[in-house]
Amino acid sequence: MSWNVQVATWTSNNRYPGIFRTVQNRVASKLGQGLGGARLKLLSFGCSDGSEVSTLRSYFPEAAIYACDINAGALHSAAELLFMDEAVVFLSSPENIAEHGPFDVIFALSVLCRFPESMSPTITNLQHLYRFENFESTIELLAGNLKQHGMLCLYNTNYNFLQTSVASRFSVVRSPLVASNGFVDRFDSSGHRVTWCEKVGPYYVHRLHGNQEFEPVADFKSCIFEAGSGEADIWVPFGETSLPSEAAPPELMRFGPDLPYCASRNLVATALGYWFPEFGNDRLIVRAWHSTTPEGTVEQGVPWAVRSGSDVKATLATHPGSRLPPAPLPTRSERAVGAIRSVKQYIYTRPTRHICSL
Repeated sequence: MSWNVQVATWTSNNRYPGIFRTVQNRVASKLGQGLGGARLKLLSFGCSDGSEVSTLRSYFPEAAIYACDINAGALHSAAELLFMDEAVVFLSSPENIAEHGPFDVIFALSVLCRFPESMSPTITNLQHLYRFENFESTIELLAGNLKQHGMLCLYNTNYNFLQTSVASRFSVVRSPLVASNGFVDRFDSSGHRVTWCEKVGPYYVHRLHGNQEFEPVADFKSCIFEAGSGEADIWVPFGETSLPSEAAPPELMRFGPDLPYCASRNLVATALGYWFPEFGNDRLIVRAWHSTTPEGTVEQGVPWAVRSGSDVKATLATHPGSRLPPAPLPTRSERAVGAIRSVKQYIYTRPTRHICSL
């Protein structure tokens, strides 16, 4: 089997907290608050330098966590990062995945894509770079290594999971915390472009290619799929979902671009809205994701709330780094250490242009 997946290895800790928290709550609803202990088996598919494994450990402290990648250098970085962790790190191949499986949850986040190559203005069909058949065969491999009622988590895929041959065996797991399945360029099963990825300020959005309809050419929200449940959708609730009527519209928006601007230009975008209602001595932080719609408006998702003992509105409205003192200049030894780390990171995680043939 030959597969073609993301060659870039950049990653960071806790990149997708909405996905991780949703999976955590779904596992708890099935296995109890202990999350199944060591009986729970997780796979980080395309683990890069191991940052995702460290993140998963914080959400699932007792789970048996496995991590694989096709990049041998990245695996060495992961093994070094995880030297005090019980995670199993191995070279990705169908045989090795089957040997360690089956798994309760498989995470393939920002792996099943070719990005940023797919942003190229000359590419209107992705088949020469990353074929739908490659994507589908990888999906079939991962689905075949899930336990009964296991979950497959996908984010930033160039193709739509719901167009694969195995999609009918899965239900979509939804929650208030998940409003998007990524920003990378989308293509249909023939390889034809559906959206362009572009930036509005610091945020990525989707621009529809040509004169296509906003829906249903691509699914922009579904990213967690559960096998064999037989349900149309599985809803994972969070917090108090009743929103005081006097609190709308949001008092604050974060983690996304100007949505009215995006909606007026038919861009697919999301941002998180906040309210800060008070009830006697109680304070709430109410959140809800908002998304642009085909009609050029902004749609509010299901809200969730947590109780707070203090007024955090001013804190959330302030940029995290705005109150910090100026960063000190690095010393000569710190610059030397940084240079060594940069060279080491480049050697270990540089993209390999020959994709493993498995």
